[in-house]
Order: sequence, then structure tokens, then C-alpha cells
Amino acid sequence: RELILEVGSFLKGAKTFGVDFTDFLQGVKANVKEGTKLSQGVGDLAKQDPSVNDRVETLVQMFPPEFYDGSKNAEQEYIDQFITELQCNEEIFELSSKPQNIYFAHLVEGVNKLNSGDALTKRLDGLIEKKGLQDKISFFLVRFPKTEIMDDDLSKQDVVSSVLDEGGSPADVLSAMESFAAPSVLLVTGTGNGYVANLSDIVKSNALGVASISYFVLSCFNLNEGLLSADWGYISMLFLALVGTQFLHEIGHFVAASIHGVRLVFPIICPWPWTGLLGTKTELYSSPRNSNALFDIAATGPIVGMVSSVASLLAGLKIELAMDQTALLELPRLPLETLEKTSWLTSSIVESVAGFDVLSSLDPTSSSIPCHPLVISGYIGIIVNGLSLVPFASQTDGFRMCRAAGGFLATGYVPVLGGGFLLVQGVREMATSNLLLVYFFASLFFFNGKDVPCVNDVDTTGSTRYGIFLASSLLAFVSLSPCL
Repeated sequence: RELILEVGSFLKGAKTFGVDFTDFLQGVKANVKEGTKLSQGVGDLAKQDPSVNDRVETLVQMFPPEFYDGSKNAEQEYIDQFITELQCNEEIFELSSKPQNIYFAHLVEGVNKLNSGDALTKRLDGLIEKKGLQDKISFFLVRFPKTEIMDDDLSKQDVVSSVLDEGGSPADVLSAMESFAAPSVLLVTGTGNGYVANLSDIVKSNALGVASISYFVLSCFNLNEGLLSADWGYISMLFLALVGTQFLHEIGHFVAASIHGVRLVFPIICPWPWTGLLGTKTELYSSPRNSNALFDIAATGPIVGMVSSVASLLAGLKIELAMDQTALLELPRLPLETLEKTSWLTSSIVESVAGFDVLSSLDPTSSSIPCHPLVISGYIGIIVNGLSLVPFASQTDGFRMCRAAGGFLATGYVPVLGGGFLLVQGVREMATSNLLLVYFFASLFFFNGKDVPCVNDVDTTGSTRYGIFLASSLLAFVSLSPCL
């Protein structure tokens, strides 16, 4: 009941800051309109080839709505030129059937004759450039799920056994199972299939995010002697420290994206006034080249954010322990129980550097403890970056890392484990905080869109990045697990 009341009061407050849901409803209507156009376009093609319906239905589950704009499909003349060039180069890709027009793209089935998806996409780029079609068409090498062939348990065992006999790693096993369950196909379409940014929505959402962070900052001082006697220097410091740790998280994303030649959309803050924010959503504006690029972009943000948050926590504790009693009374506050029990990683750092008995003795008459702004920003940063590492909703960093490292099959079951973790741990810490349960439901709305595919969406990352993904999942676990 308390959780529902908190969500309700927050949604009411949204309108106070100029964010109503008219734009959201208009967006829903626009999506419905686009869906109608898609249905009509596919229906016309299905009259000639009934299999188009099933294929489009499968692909619609995989990619964002911007991808299904029929007006962005390449002209048939350019498709024919590309297919003719493919037929003349069967040593790289051997067609197994006639290309199929599926309204927003052409589906080209065949066999990759090279040793990797990267090798094939590089050669295809060369063919397109040779024919002068680089401004006319684009392509994506993707998995096309055919779940019915997975019913043959004996065949699945043969696939796994053959990889293990050759000394393959777990990542190699997943890749082989992917190829078995979802053969690779080429989607050939026009140029410009990608995210369409809405500047007005970005500005409004971030204005609400800034208001949410401001509310949290002021609430930390309200636990002290009240806002009227608060030190505005500390208020400014806490606000900037909170924004700063998340800013470094985003800088990590943008630096990695720049290295890989990928454009990102300006990040949007996911607000929650009881912690300031739940994270930020950074969408892909253009397609990463391969899974390595997607993984690096996704992983760099939370890694940089987590390191900066731990550094902020340590620095804040050191500064606070050196302060006199008068200065301590001017600091913002957090409930002792919140800092001590909501994150195993945070409480371990605090206990090893200062000790909760020392912090609680700073003001033994209160249930809240004075905390330097860097302590609070470090604590919130560890929580927020830990949340982003959980492989759950489809536009979180953790899910993107899972998709890149584990591939098509892993995204079918790992997010279930991630969601289960959030629910179990959220129930465990309900007496202290509703944060994990709030994030579970909020992420289903806020982070649950679909990304544009990688150009090579078939190959997974190597064993090193796979290991980083496992380590990051463990880091999320210790960051979000409540202490007993």
C-alpha cells in the first residue's frame, strides 16, 4: 500500500513540474498508427506470399518501431543490384532461397561461407561500395528464430557435444546453440533506419529528473535542523556530487561509443525522489558494428560510475572523520538503517573505514546520521550503478552486456534471473526500502524499449568480455543485496 501511495504521489507531482501525459498518449497513438501502416503493408504482401506474416511477426519482437517504416525500405532496383553481386560472390555468402520483401526490408536467407560474421559484413561493405550503393541500402546480419527445431533434444546434445569435444568455451557452446536455433539471415533495407530523437520529450523528462534530484537533496537536510538553517554550500555540493557521479557514468558510455563510431541519444534521467534518480536511459542512435562494440558501450558506463562512486564514498568518509562536532551538525543526513542495511558493498566499505558505531556516536540522540555529501553521492551511485548492471529490462546496461556476451539465447532466460533477483532482494529489504521493487516495475516501463540491431548481430563477444559480464553481475549482487 505504501509503495502504491508513493508512486501515486510522484505521478501527481510530475504535472507540477510541467510534465503531463498528453505527449505520452500522443506517442501511443502515433505507434498505433505506425502499427496500422505496418499491418496494411504486410497484408498486401501476404496476399502473394502468406509466409510474410509469420516472418514479420517474429522480427517485430526483435527490433524498435523505427525499424519498420516501409518508406525507408530500399528501392527494388538497388536490392536487385545487391543480390546480383551476392550471386557473383558465392564464396562469401551462398543464397538458399529467393530474397523476400517483408515491407520494411528484404529478408535474404543463405549460408555465411566465411569464418565469422565480422568477416562477412566487411566483405559485404566492400561489395556495396564497389557498386556505389552505400547511400542507397544498408544491411544487418541477424538471428532469425526457428524455435521448432529446438524440439529435437538429440540434435541439441550433438551440437553441445561437438563444441565441447573441440575444447570450446561456454560462450562457444552458446554461439553454436544460437546457430542451431536461429540461423543467421541478412536484412537488407534503406539507409536511415534508426532512432528518431524527440528533443521536447528529452528536455521535459530531464527537467523532471533534475527536480527529483533536488527534492532528494533537500530531504537529506530536512532530517537535520530543517531547510531554513541548512548550509547552501553543502546543498550545492550534494546536488553536484549526485549529478557528477551519473555524469561520469554517461561519459563512459559516450567515450566508448565515440571509439566505436556509434552515435548515442542524449541521456534521459529516470527520476525517483526518494533516491534522486533510478538511473539514466541512453539509447542507441546508430547501429554498433558488432557485439564487441555494444558490450564496450554498455559496460564502460557503469564501470566508470561504480569506480567514481566508491571513490566518492571513501573520500567522504575520510573527510567526515576529520571534522569537528560543530561542522558535523551542518551536514545532510541519512537514516542509519538505510546506510547500514540496503547495500552489502556500501555497508562493508563504511564499516571498514569508519565503523557504524563511530558514525552513530556522532549524534547518539538521532536515528539519522550526519553524512558528508560525498558519502551520500557515493552510496546512491553504488546503488544506481548496481541497478544498471542487473540484466533485466532490455535497454539497461546489464541486458545489453548479456545480449552481447551471451547472444540470442541468453537474453531469453538471463533477464528472468535478473528480475527474480530484484524481486527477492526487494522483498528482503522492504522493511528498510522499497527501492528494488520500485525499480523492478519502473524499468518495465522506462527501460523496456528495443535497440537498433548491430550490423553484425550474430557473433557474440569473446571469453574476456564474457568474464567481465559475469563479474559485473556479481558486482550488482553485492551492491544491491541487503545486509542481515
